Amino acid sequence: MQADNHAISFWNDPRGHSAGKPPEEVLIQMPGLHHNERRDFIRMEMDTGLSFKRDGSATVYSGRCLDLSHTGMQIETETVLSTGERIAVSLDLGNPQFEPMRAHLEVLRVEERPGGGYLIAGKILDIG
Repeated sequence: MQADNHAISFWNDPRGHSAGKPPEEVLIQMPGLHHNERRDFIRMEMDTGLSFKRDGSATVYSGRCLDLSHTGMQIETETVLSTGERIAVSLDLGNPQFEPMRAHLEVLRVEERPGGGYLIAGKILDIG
C-alpha cells in the first residue's frame, strides 16, 4: 500500500460564472488517505467507535473502525465473528450534527490479535 499524502481537487466558483471569471481549482490535502495500487481505491484511516448487530439478532456489540474505503471496512472488536457472517454496522462520524453511517457488511476475514480481540475485514454490501 502506498502511503503518500493525497489531495482532493475540485473546481470552486465562489463568484459565479456571471462575474465573467473562470472557476478556481481548490486542492485539499488529505494526509490520512492511502492509495492501494492493487485494488485501485483510496482507503481512509480512522479510529472511530461503532456498534453492530449480527443478522437476526437484537444484541448490540461494540468496536472501532480502523479504516474505511468505498468497498469495505476494517474493524477491531472483542466479539468473535465468522467469515461469511453478515452484520449491520452503525459508524459514529464524530460530529453530533451528522447521523451515524449505517451499512451492512459481509465478514471476509477474521484475525485474532495477540493482545486479545479480533481484527475484522468486511465488505460493504449496502449503505443506508
